[in-house]
Amino acid sequence: MRVEPIATCQDLGNFDDALRYYGKAQQKDPKNPNHVFNIALVKEWNGQYQDAFDTINKFVKSGDIAREFNSINHYLVFLLAIRCGYVAGFQNHPSVVKMLDGLEKCNERVIAGLKTFSAHWAYVHFLKTLAGNKGQNMPKPLPQASLRNDDKQIAIIGDSHILSFAWRRVDKMVFVPRLINGLKAWHCQEGYTFVTHASLRAALKSVRQKVILLSAGEIDCRESLPDLLGRGIFSTEKEACDSTVKKFLQGLLALSKEFKLRIVVLPPPPCFSGQLNIKVPLVHAFHQALESQISAYEPNLQFLDTWIEVADKSGMLKDKFVCDQIHMGHGVVDALQPMISRMFSLSKPKRKGGK
Repeated sequence: MRVEPIATCQDLGNFDDALRYYGKAQQKDPKNPNHVFNIALVKEWNGQYQDAFDTINKFVKSGDIAREFNSINHYLVFLLAIRCGYVAGFQNHPSVVKMLDGLEKCNERVIAGLKTFSAHWAYVHFLKTLAGNKGQNMPKPLPQASLRNDDKQIAIIGDSHILSFAWRRVDKMVFVPRLINGLKAWHCQEGYTFVTHASLRAALKSVRQKVILLSAGEIDCRESLPDLLGRGIFSTEKEACDSTVKKFLQGLLALSKEFKLRIVVLPPPPCFSGQLNIKVPLVHAFHQALESQISAYEPNLQFLDTWIEVADKSGMLKDKFVCDQIHMGHGVVDALQPMISRMFSLSKPKRKGGK
């Protein structure tokens, strides 16, 4: 059976080879939106968010949207551009807001088609809600000088939940996002072969700071673990989460040592009130597993228990922090400011035994 070389390169993290293959395909058919989408997607996996955004912008500006954008795949490039543009930085946020507004003007048939690409459409819905009314609540640009000082930048790496923190400011720190679309806790274990793990390694390699924030685990609780429980691989939510978190933390410890980083782990956010599916007990069990296991991995790994501020007494997300049905809004950063300040005020983490 023949294996598609581009997909193999991409999944193995051979991003340069994948870009070369996609580039050759685009040269033969430059008007094909699929090639542009694939090139931008690989650049996103490799942490080249601005390049990905610019690639799509160049394609859009080279043609006549009204005449040539005649398929769902043409409009799909905008979904990726919105995500990459927001992650890449403040300079793109006005364009991101225009794209979000532009999608509202698409006809119902186009919108219905785009929604079938649920993983990409979810970001549009999230960022639109996060941005508020026409982007008025979008993070305001900070002076570029404040972003050139390494000790004021904190990389936050991981799944879509990092966007609740992206480009927000706490004291003199700015959270710089390194989005890894679809990252699961399970993907972080040693020796895992998939594009998300390769993307995680690329993100860690690019970090210049010695302390980072990392978010993963929510997708495990929403997708993978319910499936494993349904197939009888695990007997209880606790067993499933204990096993997953152990692999997760062991993998992060190895990455922490390899890249000489201290990794501050964020738990999956609490479920919103009214959510009564299997994800709720899994998220609770995952949080408890992190809480109970992570001390064995200090000082390389630390736990920033956001639930102290954002969860109510029943362990559900407080209404004021709800953005959409999965994510938290920007308000969570203000609520966590004292906790974050304490966590990052230490130049060196305390070691066991006071050493």
